[in-house]
Amino acid sequence: MSDVLELVSSTLLEDEAFNAELEGWCARHCHIFDPEAEEHKLEYTSLHEEFCQLFEVKITAVLTGTGHSGKV
Repeated sequence: MSDVLELVSSTLLEDEAFNAELEGWCARHCHIFDPEAEEHKLEYTSLHEEFCQLFEVKITAVLTGTGHSGKV
């Protein structure tokens, strides 16, 4: 695995503050999801985008902080 991939994966998997942020996001939004529903709510789309944005911001910060382009 390349150094960049190792850096990003270790950050995403081992960064306790980032993982706490993800857990907090999940705790704040879990009441919206209904695992028994037969259809997905439109609201899920914006939540998915918001969740992905957390990763993009973190990855960009890690990459730019280590001298990489920061493009995700």
